[in-house]
Order: sequence, then C-alpha cells, then structure tokens
Amino acid sequence: MGWIVAEGCYPKPKGDGSWNHVSISQSERVNPEKTAQLRRLASHFTNLGYTFNEYKVRPDGVVPFYIGSDLGAEIRTALPDKQLPPLLIASLTLAQAQILYQALIDGDGNRHVGGGDYWIQVDQGRIDSFQMLAAMLASRTAQKTWDALNGVSRTTIYTRDGGTSGSTHPSPVDYVGVIWHPELSRSMAWAARRAGTTYWTGSPELTEPEAARSQSHRRIGRMNKISSSDRPPLSIESTASTSSTSPSRNSAPA
Repeated sequence: MGWIVAEGCYPKPKGDGSWNHVSISQSERVNPEKTAQLRRLASHFTNLGYTFNEYKVRPDGVVPFYIGSDLGAEIRTALPDKQLPPLLIASLTLAQAQILYQALIDGDGNRHVGGGDYWIQVDQGRIDSFQMLAAMLASRTAQKTWDALNGVSRTTIYTRDGGTSGSTHPSPVDYVGVIWHPELSRSMAWAARRAGTTYWTGSPELTEPEAARSQSHRRIGRMNKISSSDRPPLSIESTASTSSTSPSRNSAPA
C-alpha cells in the first residue's frame, strides 16, 4: 500500500469508462534498491496468481510495472484516490503498520543519519493519514509547508527516544464555541495536533478560581460544555485517546 500511495498511478481512459489496473515505476539507475523491492513485490503477487508484470526498462533507466485489474481493483478499493482511509490504518496490526510506514518513507521520504525521518508530500489528505499512522507508532511529527514550492510539505518524524516539555503563559480571552477538556487519570495521556504538529499531553486540572470562572462563563453562555454522549467522533484533527499507542490487532493486508 505504501508504494502505491507514494509512487503509484491510477490510469484513466479517454472519455467515458473506467480502468482497474494500476501502474508504478522506479528508476533503477538512481534507486536500484527500491527497484529491487518492487521486483520482490511483483514476484510475490505473481506467485499468488495476480498480474504484476515488469516492462522493458526505458532509456532514462526507469522501470515500469503493470498491476492487472485483478489486483488493481482491490488496490483502488482499499486506497481510493491513493488515500489511506483512517479505518484502514486503524485495522492494521503493529507489524503491518510498521511495514506501511517504512514503505511510505522509502517511496516519498528519507532517513536522516542523526535520527529522524522526513516525508515529502503535497496532498493534505495523505499527510493527515501519515501523521495518524506515525502517532499510532508513537512518533511525534511536525508538518512544514513551502508555498514557494507549490504547497509541497515536509513532515518531520521524530524517531529518537525522549520528548520535549515546556510551559505556556495563558491569558483570558472571550470565546464562544466548543472547548475540549479531556478528563483522564494522571497515568494517561491524549494525543492532539495543532498547526501541523502532533504531541501528547496530560489532562490539565483546573484550579479552584479557574473552575469557578469556568462555571460562571457557562452560565452566561460564553462557554459551551458538551457531554460525552453529545460529542462528535474524535479525529486526528482534534484529539484521540492514546491509552494504548499501538495499532489494533485486527488483521488487514499490509
């Protein structure tokens, strides 16, 4: 799946109609190891009875691969518009999630010698899914977009052990709308993303004056507290419970 998201293509016919095959290519001259990986995938799926053919190397050294409609239809269904649906990511086992992550880095990223990975992408939907995947693998990420490069984004993945801590200096502001306040025990944390950066944090405890002021704000309608039964489903864009940072163990093809 990672190679399709990073390097794959869904060809479209001219006019009406639809195709189910998928194409993918790699430069053997520039990336011989990545080309070898695609050849191993082609051999694997061919042995399973699917159509996964390698075509003649082009003059520029690029090796094209053709994935037939038998496997291609399954790929297009699982990855619509080459997107990684959150439910698909959540269904992966830990081993499958790690394989997917490494394939995405192989396809559109690089590994820094001093620690940390980078993933380059322009599609925000794919970036969202990638950050979700990294969070499930307990890696913090930060997205930076270069407008001068037509909106290309680099997502940094912090793979070294350790973390960061700091303090803020809040100031009171008037606000009308939803305020999230996850209530967890001291031994738990929750994950969030703000301005392209993911992080883990604890459940803040309101001091007595803050609690009294919060109650006053709710009475005059300046704050809208939502009960747990009324809350919309959590997403990576808001918050997500991380009592366990490992993906679920439901089986799904990687």
